[in-house]
Amino acid sequence: MLVVISLALLTDIMQKLGQESSPTVQIKRNGYGEGQKEESLSMQVEGEEKQDIEIQVSPKIYSETQLEKEFQKARKKLEVQILGKNKDLAHVKEDLEFVTELRDFPFSVSWELSRYDVMDSLGRLNLEKIREEDPENQGIEMNITGILHYEEEMYPCEMDLIVFAGKERQLSTKERVQELVNVEQKVRNLAAHSIVSATPEWVKERTGKSVDEIMWLIRYICEKVGIADSQESWRSYDRMNKKIIEKLDKTQL
Repeated sequence: MLVVISLALLTDIMQKLGQESSPTVQIKRNGYGEGQKEESLSMQVEGEEKQDIEIQVSPKIYSETQLEKEFQKARKKLEVQILGKNKDLAHVKEDLEFVTELRDFPFSVSWELSRYDVMDSLGRLNLEKIREEDPENQGIEMNITGILHYEEEMYPCEMDLIVFAGKERQLSTKERVQELVNVEQKVRNLAAHSIVSATPEWVKERTGKSVDEIMWLIRYICEKVGIADSQESWRSYDRMNKKIIEKLDKTQL
């Protein structure tokens, strides 16, 4: 028969049975924050059958003073551990690492944020939202709180930070050429073989790019490969367009 009791209850039973002078059995408690442990012992009361007893032993418990000291040490470690690839919390350009526990400390960790629209509960940045709100890349201030939990106690660690989207990855010339090919397939081929009203809105809707963005793309590729790499070349293109518009205006009159 297996009986499960606590260490305190076992001591009380031994005293009532007059077994104070029996051989002492020492059971080592788990360390701070390591959780409860279980030990199996066998005992026999005179005249009765031997019984197996499962003893539940609580871990060492921090005093209030000890817990405060551990909290202060854990706070410093937490501020460093969440940085990930960032150099400090005033220049957050990469995802943070929101840990849920701290090695060598008895705390579990939960997180609260002041801006869930620019960072999620795992510490991942919403770069699209940050760029939309901060096009000049000046940084967005926000606050995070790591809450350290120990049994019924909670210790909040508030941290101020500034998040940046940083610069978008620069596409290679090959990738830019592919962008232009995609534009041609979606717009140029259709306009060349069908009667369509190719307005700036129509172009934007089909390609996701404005006319100015497409022209920039054409100029970029031409300059990279050495075609029309001077300002005069592009002025001649503007003059040609101007002449075409003048001719069209005269024809309408």
